[in-house]
Amino acid sequence: MEQPMTTPPIYNVNNIIIVPNAIPDNKVVALQQYQKRFGEDAVTGMIAGPSEFEDNEDRDKTRETIRSCKTSWINPDSKFNSELVSAVTGLIQTVALQNYGFDFHRCEPLQYTQYTYHEDNEVKDHYDWHMDSFLLARPTPFDRKVSVSIQLSDSTDYTGCDLTFPGWDKMFELSEKNDEDVATNMINGISIKGDELKSILRQKGTAIFFPSMFHHRVTPIESGERFALVCWLQGPKYR
Repeated sequence: MEQPMTTPPIYNVNNIIIVPNAIPDNKVVALQQYQKRFGEDAVTGMIAGPSEFEDNEDRDKTRETIRSCKTSWINPDSKFNSELVSAVTGLIQTVALQNYGFDFHRCEPLQYTQYTYHEDNEVKDHYDWHMDSFLLARPTPFDRKVSVSIQLSDSTDYTGCDLTFPGWDKMFELSEKNDEDVATNMINGISIKGDELKSILRQKGTAIFFPSMFHHRVTPIESGERFALVCWLQGPKYR
């Protein structure tokens, strides 16, 4: 007898939306294999202007100390990529529309991001505190409204390299100390503790949605290699 389909949980942590198993494991594996064989050559990850960064008064920071990683783009230029882009952008738009009150135009191209541990590098792969959008960010008729990061690696493939937000270290510390809940499943109202949320955040296939004006960072990688799929939803300029 077929088992009834269950609705996947959707967790909310102060307007950061976390969706476990947003991309099934077999799709993630297929994507990784395809990128290794046919993907674009990865290049050094770029950064925007200095006003993007929380500590932008520190003018001595170099590009490498702000962001160190490799990126490439997934364009719908093959059957595999076209189907992947369609499925992922469809998911992103659905979750964003259901949970945020923004107007959206479209998804930007998918960015395939790679953080690798190099023992000899003084600066380990990471991305320091920044925002993906800010007022008057671009001379265009649109702004980034929602950012999405989808985990493509197993948690055991690497250490460090966590996507995190202001106050999260304290949140997890208090949850452990006081046995406090940190996130609520928006489907059934059940809450979870910090340890369970930490595990979900590092699970392959988990998608993390947040308003693009939220400060965030990726902590330095301490071993191994981590891959993520990153996308931004655009909409009319902020008024």
